[in-house]
Amino acid sequence: MEHDQFSYIGHSRHKFNNPMSEGKLDQVLSLLQLEADSQVLEIGSGQGELARRLVHRYNTELHAVENNTYAIEEAKKRTSENPPESRIEWIQQDAATYLSSVEDGFYDVAICIAACHALGSMEGTLRQLSRVVRPGGIILIGEGYWKKKPDPSYLGALGSEENELLRYDSTVLLGERYGLTPLWASVASEDDWDRFEWNYSLAIEQYCQDHPEDPNVKEMRNKICDWRRTYLTWGRDTLGFGLFLYRNV
Repeated sequence: MEHDQFSYIGHSRHKFNNPMSEGKLDQVLSLLQLEADSQVLEIGSGQGELARRLVHRYNTELHAVENNTYAIEEAKKRTSENPPESRIEWIQQDAATYLSSVEDGFYDVAICIAACHALGSMEGTLRQLSRVVRPGGIILIGEGYWKKKPDPSYLGALGSEENELLRYDSTVLLGERYGLTPLWASVASEDDWDRFEWNYSLAIEQYCQDHPEDPNVKEMRNKICDWRRTYLTWGRDTLGFGLFLYRNV
């Protein structure tokens, strides 16, 4: 099974493709204080829940960039053709390719939650979004961080390097390197993480139970079994996730 399809199935029980609670996500949206004529960009919009909430709250224009075919098709199905959701423009494209066509300072707000990999890293994301957001505009990032030094076996299971993420304080302050002022931050709790990970696992297991004819079932069960063990053995104590809000100065 291709990665995009596995990811789409795994996130089917999630409203948001990240471990933050709905309350914490709604809180940060309330801090954006957008106007109806604000231009907003979301990189890695998934199935569009955050985009829909934003336009309902602010009735703003929003460009939602997502490269996963399964996710963006589902997003379009869930989105009404009536205002305010009709103000969302869905863009299926590689994020870096899309940003290369955007003028400096075009957006008032740019958002990238759990999708910094689309632009290489959080550092690369901050660098590129600080260019396309006007001075005084807002950048909202959602990214992982190390709660403690990761075990080499954990890194091996993830296929990651330790330098791909930072500790919490360094993650918050990273924006200053690109002229950004940290305004606010919030992190996922242990309960938030458990809810996220067990819904991910349950979605895969339920799919396998309901589709025994799928030739990928054995591979999917092996993969989710390995993922559960990785989370329980190392991830629960090691990996954090936060929302980081900056002003572009």
